[in-house]
Amino acid sequence: MRTSFWIKRGLLVFTCVLGVLFAVYLARGQGPRSALSESALWAAVSTSIFLINGIYRTRKGQVCELCRDSADPSPPAAS
Repeated sequence: MRTSFWIKRGLLVFTCVLGVLFAVYLARGQGPRSALSESALWAAVSTSIFLINGIYRTRKGQVCELCRDSADPSPPAAS
């Protein structure tokens, strides 16, 4: 898979995790600055783990059945 795929996927995961964590930290009563900094930190950590795992699986040739990612960009065979 190309680098642009992983960059787009990483940005999507980062923004989703950041938004959810930011809302949770605000709901718990933290200030906006503190909530944003902690959310950004944990979003970066979780996005890094997600991307490392995805790149590792792709290099091994493993397919994610849930999201239908594969090392081979061809469509799945009909059964």
